[in-house]
Amino acid sequence: MSNYEDFKKLYRTQPLDAPDMSWESMVKKSRFLKKKLRITQLVLGLTIFILTFFFFYISAQDMLEVALPLAIMIGVLALRIVLEVVSMVWLQKLGYSETVDLFRKRAGRYHSFRTAVNLVATPVFYGTYIWQFIVLLPYFKVGLSPGFYLYVLISGLISLVVLGCYIGNDIRKELRLLKSLKR
Repeated sequence: MSNYEDFKKLYRTQPLDAPDMSWESMVKKSRFLKKKLRITQLVLGLTIFILTFFFFYISAQDMLEVALPLAIMIGVLALRIVLEVVSMVWLQKLGYSETVDLFRKRAGRYHSFRTAVNLVATPVFYGTYIWQFIVLLPYFKVGLSPGFYLYVLISGLISLVVLGCYIGNDIRKELRLLKSLKR
């Protein structure tokens, strides 16, 4: 039994790591969030550009069956950019010159908004994007050569899976960071 008692004693003597709740820490975390939001806006904007180029490249405006799913995909990404811009403006309004209590109160509201974006809007938008990709597959099969269709199918599915994993991981990290800002 002495091994167990020694283990308990050793466990109790370990220092507790308290979270860093200093003002500088909160400012640093909010600046990191701003940088992350800018990167997200850039990636989504680039994706919209590529989809819009593809839309006109294949003359999708002449085929309603193809134009509608592509327009929905572009629209979903544009809505997500709008949410990211709103988040950026909200984050900038937190104000570093405020009192810590006011900053935490506003950070709590920002946390609630971002949680809704991450846990409600993002899955809905991502699901809609996947659904529209699936809707387009039969048209790709008819309009593309078999080899290129297979490439679009495989690369599209791999991209969606990798992107889904990345988005899920990114959401977990952001929620952890937001939770620490809210405290």
